[in-house]
Amino acid sequence: MIRVGVVGPVWFSRLPEQAARAFQSLGCEARAMEWSPPGRPSAIPGLANWRRRRTLAACARSLQDELARFRPDVVTVFGGFAGVPPREVMELLRRTVRAWYAIWLGDDPSRSGELMRALHAFDAVYSSQPGWIPRITLTTGHRVAYMIGGADPTVYRPLDHAGMSPSADDGALAFVGAANWDGGGVLRARVLDAVADRPLAIYGNPAWGRLLTDYPRLRPHFRGRTLAPEAVNELYNRAALVFSIHHPQFRAGASMMTLEIAASGACGLIPYGEGLDAVFVPGREYLVFRTLGELREMAGYYADHPESRREIGRAARARVLAEHTLAHRCRRILGDAAAGRAAG
Repeated sequence: MIRVGVVGPVWFSRLPEQAARAFQSLGCEARAMEWSPPGRPSAIPGLANWRRRRTLAACARSLQDELARFRPDVVTVFGGFAGVPPREVMELLRRTVRAWYAIWLGDDPSRSGELMRALHAFDAVYSSQPGWIPRITLTTGHRVAYMIGGADPTVYRPLDHAGMSPSADDGALAFVGAANWDGGGVLRARVLDAVADRPLAIYGNPAWGRLLTDYPRLRPHFRGRTLAPEAVNELYNRAALVFSIHHPQFRAGASMMTLEIAASGACGLIPYGEGLDAVFVPGREYLVFRTLGELREMAGYYADHPESRREIGRAARARVLAEHTLAHRCRRILGDAAAGRAAG
C-alpha cells in the first residue's frame, strides 16, 4: 500500500485533511500533516499533535519527526504563500525522509521569493494556473504541470433543507472570502456593491473593515467572521446564488472556490475569465457575467426562479463529480509519482 504524507496549512480550509481522504479513497494510507509558519496557532487543535511553535527550527523538527514515523512513499505539499515549508526545511526533509516530493501551488510563486526558492526542493511542481508556469520554469528549471483545483464532494454537497433551522442567510446572495487591501479586495467589494440592494451575506476576514469604509452599502451585509468548510457548505446550500470572485492572480480556468461552490449543488455566479468554459458550460453549469449590468440582471432573474437555479446547481455538481474532485487530482499525482520513482 502506498503511503502519502499530505502537508499544508490547515487553518480554515483544512485542505490537507480533505486531500488525505481523497488519497485514502484511492487505496492509499494517507495522513494530513499541518505546516504552519512560526507563531501561527493550529486551526484544528489535535491534528497531528500541532500547537503554537516558537521557532522555525521547532516547526521543522516536528514535521521531520512526523514524516519519519510515518515513512511515506510520496509527500504532497498543498499550499501557497503561507503553507509551504521554506527551502532549508524541504532540503532537510529530503535528506532524512526518502520519498517522492510534489507541490501543488495555490498561489503565484513569482509574488513570493521564499515560495519560489522552495520549489527547487521538489521532484514535481503542479500549478493551478497556466500563466504562472513560464516564470516558474525560467526561475527554477522545473518542468511544471498545469492542474486546476479539485473539490471534496463529501464536504461540499447538497443538504436536506428540511433539517435546517431558519437563518438570515436563507435565499441571500452569498460570498465567502478574504478582502485584503489590494486589487483583489477592491474587485470583490465593487462586484458585491452592485447587488447591495438585495439580500446579501458576506463572510470573511477582518481586512474587510477598510473596504467597508469605501463601500458603506456592504456594511449591513458583512457577517464579520471566517467559516469552517462545513459551515461554508451550509451557507452555499442556504443561499439563492453564490459568488465566486477570483483574486486577480487567477486569470484562467477555475479556482478551488469555484469548484467547491459547484460541488455543493449551489448556483454559482462568476465574472468571465479565460478558460472557464473549458471547466463549466456557461449558462448551464455556472452563471457568467461580463458587466455589472449583466450581474444585476442575472441576480434579479434567478432570485425569482428557484427551479432554474437548482437545475444549474445539479448540473454543476455532476460536472465536478465527473471531472473535478480532489480524488481526480490525487490519482494524477500518484501516477506521476509511480513514474518518477520507477525512473529513479
